[in-house]
Amino acid sequence: MFGDLGVDDLSGAIVLVVHAHPDDEVFATGAAVIAAKAAGARTHLRIFTGGEGRDSLLTPSDLASARRAKETRLVASAGLLGIDTWDYLTEPGRWTDTPHAPARTIGAAATADIAAPVRTALEALCPDIVLTVGPDGLTGHPDHIACHHAVAHALATAIHRPRVALGAVLDQRSVRAAAETARAVTGRPVGSGRVTGMALDTSVITVTGPPGTDDRRRRALDAYVPGLGTSNATDVDTERMGTGDSVLLRFILDTDGWTQDHFVPLRVHATWES
Repeated sequence: MFGDLGVDDLSGAIVLVVHAHPDDEVFATGAAVIAAKAAGARTHLRIFTGGEGRDSLLTPSDLASARRAKETRLVASAGLLGIDTWDYLTEPGRWTDTPHAPARTIGAAATADIAAPVRTALEALCPDIVLTVGPDGLTGHPDHIACHHAVAHALATAIHRPRVALGAVLDQRSVRAAAETARAVTGRPVGSGRVTGMALDTSVITVTGPPGTDDRRRRALDAYVPGLGTSNATDVDTERMGTGDSVLLRFILDTDGWTQDHFVPLRVHATWES
């Protein structure tokens, strides 16, 4: 589980997971959250946006409706992964997951602005472990990269310092193999082209979940896109599920394993320290 960190006994520990959007908790940190819960920790997810999506109209009512729909899926995912609480880092709608309106996204925000609510969460929860995405945002998504920098900034400027802070990364070999498999299976290329992964070295920490992690993580992904997690690879329907990074990430999980997540220690920039 968390043996590589020397903290196998997490009884009573607090884990803070910070992500840009709903469903990131499944793709980036699903196995680690299940492992932490099994080891006795309390896990708290905090997100920046409601996953409103590129098809949302930009009226307040439509954005709120899109958030509510995604929140229902997030509640199901959180229950399957063993997340004790989830909440927005700020008031819902302060930032949105709207690529067609990029000025509303955290990718367009100043790092200090999005770090402030993360710092508030750190001070309120006093976590022992912080989990987020690595420097490349796991997928190269601008919001994910911004989330990584916000957490690193907050860690540098907060009074509370967790014992461990980690960013999720992908194995570049698994990314390449999964892209080839996905193309062979679906008959078309999948992914945005931003997902590249990294060469895993001795600095990388792999967290493995307990028995049952595979099933729980697959069903958590299904909460967002029915069948994306639990269907056979040959049954992934790109007409219905699309050909974006979510589909590629599913094939990466098939290749690398649904029961494990890879992390690098978060690097805190000295120029951000107070």
